Formats: sequence, structure tokens, C-alpha cells
Amino acid sequence: MHYFFRENRGLGLNMHYCSFGTSGNYVTHSDAEQTVGNYSETQKLYFVGPSFAMRHAIPKFLLVPSVAFGPMFYIDRKESGTSLNEFKQACFGLNAGIAGEYRLSAKTGVGLKLSYTFGAIYFNSLHMGGERVGMDNRDISNLMLAAFLSFRTR
Repeated sequence: MHYFFRENRGLGLNMHYCSFGTSGNYVTHSDAEQTVGNYSETQKLYFVGPSFAMRHAIPKFLLVPSVAFGPMFYIDRKESGTSLNEFKQACFGLNAGIAGEYRLSAKTGVGLKLSYTFGAIYFNSLHMGGERVGMDNRDISNLMLAAFLSFRTR
């Protein structure tokens, strides 16, 4: 959501949520090199941050690039057999996108937006097979294509 205080510049708030899941039976765990009967994993990514947008108008078409910085929250929940592990971490994230909009009228439009959200999380200590192996990091990201409707008040 953006408010354009000038014809081609605006401020707003970008929010992003995505969730990925997988599950299976008799899965071999790469960390412990053992087979488990039931396995499921869900990863969730939340981002919210203030954004800056530019607007480039061509008759009947609008191009809107935007960039946002803010907190990103990552949750990884794993269930295997009878055990449940949940890892939660927050980091500083970036959301960058570009939208193309076709104007249906002076106050409405339809379009597509391509955006990329990314950040990096760090593990203070990583355990594998009961043995501490030190610090590790993981880049978290999501590429998204979305369709949208837009409405203008003036």
C-alpha cells in the first residue's frame, strides 16, 4: 500500500507472508542419517517494513518500482516421529519489487507485481548428532509474482 505525495514518488508499507510445507512417510533424515516413520516440515516467512515507491506513467500503463526495509521473521517447524522441533529467528530484511499496471479507467487498474524478499539468519550453535559444530548462517528468500487490482481516489 502506497501514498503518492508527488506525482511520481510515494511512501508506504510493504507486507509479505509465505508458507512452505512438506511431509512424507519413512523419510531418511540427512542430519541424523536415520529413517523416521512420519515427517512434516513447515517454514513460514513474515516481512513488514516502510517502503519508498516511484511511479512512471505512460498513457494507459503505469510502472511502479518499490523498495522496503524492515524486520523479517522466520519459523521452521519440524515433526518427525514423536519429536517436535521449532526454530524461530528474526533478522533485518529487504523487499524489492516492480509492478506493471494497465489503467482500465482514471480510477481503476489491473496489474502484475514481481517482488523479491530476502534476509540472513544466524545460528549461534548448530547441533548435529548431539555434537556442537559451531555457528552457521542461512539465507532466507522468496520470489513472488502477484496479480492485483488498484483503485485511486483522485
